[in-house]
Amino acid sequence: MPADVSAVPAAGMLTGPTAALRASMVTPTASGQGTGGATPWRSLRHDDTLTDWGPLTDPSLQVPDPALTTLAKSRRALTTLVWLRERRGQRLQALLRADGLIELEDGSVYADPGEAAAAASGSESTVDGWRAWRLGDGGPTLAEATGVPTP
Repeated sequence: MPADVSAVPAAGMLTGPTAALRASMVTPTASGQGTGGATPWRSLRHDDTLTDWGPLTDPSLQVPDPALTTLAKSRRALTTLVWLRERRGQRLQALLRADGLIELEDGSVYADPGEAAAAASGSESTVDGWRAWRLGDGGPTLAEATGVPTP
C-alpha cells in the first residue's frame, strides 16, 4: 500500500528543528566569511541552536588544481613547499602531495595554494599562494613551476 504523501509537509511548510536544519544546509553562516570559500560545517544541537564546525577540509571532498596535480605527478615524490616571509622572520612549510593537494604542518589539507598560504600564515586577507610558495628553499614559485599566470 503506498504511503500517504499528504502527511509530509511541503518544504516551505517545515517548522522547528527540521526547518532550521534545512536552512543550515543552504544558508551560509556569518562565521563562514573569510574561510577562503570553504563551506563551514553546521550542526543542529538538541536545543535548536546551530553550531559552526569550521571549514570543510576533508581531502576526499577537495579537487586539486590540474596544474598542481601535473606538477606533483612529475616530481614523483612529496615536495616540500616553502614560503619565506623575511620581514616577519617566518619560514612556513607545507607538502605538495602526490594527489596535488597541499598539506600544512598541522595536517590540514587545501586544494588552493592561496587558501593554504593564508591558513599557514594565519592571515585573514587574500594571499597569492601561487607566488608565495616555492619548491624548496630558493626554488621556483608554484606559478613559475606550473606556468600558471598570476595577476
